[in-house]
Amino acid sequence: MPLIFLDKISSTNDYLKDLLSKGLLQDNTFVVAADQTEGRGQMGNNWLAHKGSSISLSVYKKHLNLSLEDQFKIAMSVSLAVRQVLALFSEELSVKWPNDILIKGKKVGGILIENKIQGNLVTSSVIGIGLNILKFPMPELTQATALSEHSKVAIKLGHLIEILVIQLDKSLSEIDHLPYLSLKFRYENKLFGYGLLKTFQRPNKNSFQGTIRGITSNGALVIENQAGLKEFFQFKEVKMIL
Repeated sequence: MPLIFLDKISSTNDYLKDLLSKGLLQDNTFVVAADQTEGRGQMGNNWLAHKGSSISLSVYKKHLNLSLEDQFKIAMSVSLAVRQVLALFSEELSVKWPNDILIKGKKVGGILIENKIQGNLVTSSVIGIGLNILKFPMPELTQATALSEHSKVAIKLGHLIEILVIQLDKSLSEIDHLPYLSLKFRYENKLFGYGLLKTFQRPNKNSFQGTIRGITSNGALVIENQAGLKEFFQFKEVKMIL
């Protein structure tokens, strides 16, 4: 399991993809950057990292051979692995669909998954993870938080990175063997807003209230609207208003 440490990089995901294009990347290669200047989140958002206070990490996973229908197993597996590690330090951790990590309803981490698809299979994936660990000024991010604000023990970044890498390696190695329904059950059990009335926004900015009822077999979010009808949303088709 190669592990690369960098002082500063624009994007850990882009770094791995550049190595991949040059044929220099081994399976299960991890890269960790002390400072990431152009990190990306889901839906084209930027990920704000702060040197010495954040973790910016990416991993390249080959030999997945997941069907397109099962590709959401990656998001579930990674988000649950990250949540499990952070739960060693804090309580009230949840996963916001599809794969943000929240503490008490505030975002502490985000995950960006970039899959390589051949035919009907996901053959490999570059997975980026950004985590706010130590408190730093975030005036423009009112719904963000840092792990240190909720931890009862001192946090050492190096130790946390070590635990995170070990757990991610374990979880990714199990993807092929774990049944989708088993992962789905665990994921829904930690899903933020599950069974609660929440406000959502469509791409046209129209908002509505509904209750999350779970996810489908391909990872779509199931929301029961106030008329009692279930709607199914793929990634980027709905946004929860925290």
